[in-house]
Amino acid sequence: MTLKTTKTVDCYIFDEHGHTLVDAHGTPLLQPANPRRELFHTTINNTLVGVQRTTRTHHITPHGYHWQRCFTPEATHALALLRHREITRFHPETGAPLNFSGVAGIDITTTQEIFPRIDPAIICLIELHGQHRILLGKNRLRPHFHSLIAGYVGLGESLEDAARREVLEETGRRITALEYRGSQPWPFSGSIMVGFSALTVDEHPVAETDEELVDLQWFSRRQIVSGAVQLPGSGTIARRMIDSWVQQGSRE
Repeated sequence: MTLKTTKTVDCYIFDEHGHTLVDAHGTPLLQPANPRRELFHTTINNTLVGVQRTTRTHHITPHGYHWQRCFTPEATHALALLRHREITRFHPETGAPLNFSGVAGIDITTTQEIFPRIDPAIICLIELHGQHRILLGKNRLRPHFHSLIAGYVGLGESLEDAARREVLEETGRRITALEYRGSQPWPFSGSIMVGFSALTVDEHPVAETDEELVDLQWFSRRQIVSGAVQLPGSGTIARRMIDSWVQQGSRE
């Protein structure tokens, strides 16, 4: 439900891309709620906080703060809750309005709870067997940096099957030796990213691709350390996996 109170409440504020104001250390700014915008509430660390959307062009940016994605657990919780309440207003079967008093929405006619949907996705670091190079690509929608291969899990797929399919579709390469490397909540699209590493012997594509990636290249540790490639932002699972691979080379 919308928070109905006149008392001041600290508030997480997100723009249309899920970015929030953070300081130089990446700590999100809590601000007073805007009384003219829809306000939701949640409890984080036993403290009542508000969650709102804003338009960045109409929001004052305090000195020392800037807009970016924030990966602190508190901020990801707040953004995931906001997104759920924005897109889940009615019960998908009965059409009845949902009343929110916690994480779940409650059908006001049946009291059935509707919990937030989380869409699983895989992200894969692919190393060329025996050559100490990894495959990085530029997404057509985000062509300003190279990243790992990623995609959503399909119906009836295991995480491993999804990784094999996505890599083949996007790069034309076959992969083996899949190993789990970690996960990260991704509330910007209601997902959770599950990370794998894998090997391939296919230096060049062996199948047609879906053309989602506009550039694919093999990069060595030396090239990455030299700054020859623009990487994903710090705090992302993609960056953590790439950095871990680079550091592993220094220990070998």
